[in-house]
Amino acid sequence: METGPRVQKSRNPMKLAIVVMICLLLTYCAHRLYSAWGNNVSPVSVNLKNSEPATPERADVPRLANKETISSSDISHALSRSLNKDVPRQEERPVASNPVKAKSLTQAAQNQDSEQRQETFAASQEVINKTKNLLDNNRPGSPHHETQATVAGTVAQTVEIHQDALEENTGGALAETFTEPISGMEFILVRGGCYQMGSNLTAFVGPVHEVCVDDFYLSQYEVTQRQWKILMGRDFSYFKGNGRPVERITWDDTQRFISQLNSRSGTGYRLPTEAEWEYAARSGGKDKLYAGTGDEESLPRFAWHQVNSNRQTHMAGVKKPNSLGLYDMSGNVWEWCSDWYDDNYYAISARNNPQGPDSGRYRVIRGGEWELPAGLSRTTYREAAKPNARRSDIGFRLALTLPK
Repeated sequence: METGPRVQKSRNPMKLAIVVMICLLLTYCAHRLYSAWGNNVSPVSVNLKNSEPATPERADVPRLANKETISSSDISHALSRSLNKDVPRQEERPVASNPVKAKSLTQAAQNQDSEQRQETFAASQEVINKTKNLLDNNRPGSPHHETQATVAGTVAQTVEIHQDALEENTGGALAETFTEPISGMEFILVRGGCYQMGSNLTAFVGPVHEVCVDDFYLSQYEVTQRQWKILMGRDFSYFKGNGRPVERITWDDTQRFISQLNSRSGTGYRLPTEAEWEYAARSGGKDKLYAGTGDEESLPRFAWHQVNSNRQTHMAGVKKPNSLGLYDMSGNVWEWCSDWYDDNYYAISARNNPQGPDSGRYRVIRGGEWELPAGLSRTTYREAAKPNARRSDIGFRLALTLPK
């Protein structure tokens, strides 16, 4: 039977495209739901996995005074904790975003450290006393008696070591820090004192003379390019890198930076004086040839200079700090100081908190830099530059007078 030509039904390409897209979307959603169901991990588990172990509570310190009797396992536990020096970690110290409060926070943190150490040692001493009492009641000559006697003696010796460390730190813990909240700069408290400033190696770094400085804060690192851009916007540094020290900034530029920071923070940041700079570089006026070390052989571990810099600056804080925790006080870039420069100033310098000459043509720079030999990175070496000098080897760090 003749049916005539077959008529082909027309297909709408737009409808077909929509159907395909819907199918792809459903497939994608199903895959995501399946993945989420198959890899479901509770947030608590993730945090526990990726975080540090929790800070032990004080109850975790062996306090056996609450028990009527002491077992050998108690003694072993106390011994293992003492031998491992498992003193509870201190709670995070308050960060003084307002430097005016930093002095009181420093003293409070030190008192807290001292109290917590005293409690730990007292708890250990209780273990020793209880153990000795238990031994006195045991049958002399028994093997168990001898073992516990050895344990008690070792614990006592360990507590003595801890007690000695506590007594050494009675005057205060390590230097306190605070973070300036606008720029993120970190500051360390430098406790003041008197020292013999200068050197008799050459005339312009001498004569050696006694100088006394008050307590002050000093930034832990040289000001970085990131910190500079937060306040000033444009960065003219030759060696680019947010973590590198800012350079190619004049002394006058540093004053504009400080003015911006002080106007926004309501504080009084400044450049360090030359006397403060040397005192801090020498770890509180100690007889240190370089910042952090006394010999040239070990200097590459503390400073970027001619032998290891590859003729460029490097990220601040990579090398080892001096004993105050200050980085790059030798090498990397010269650092502007607040003083005018005078070859003969040391002969007439004031003893207490000298501020340098009243006027001059040059400003003091300190610390050496990436291109120079080790001898010019000495803590006593002083150099000068015009206030408008814009060089790729000069940067700076900030200081802050401690509130009275």
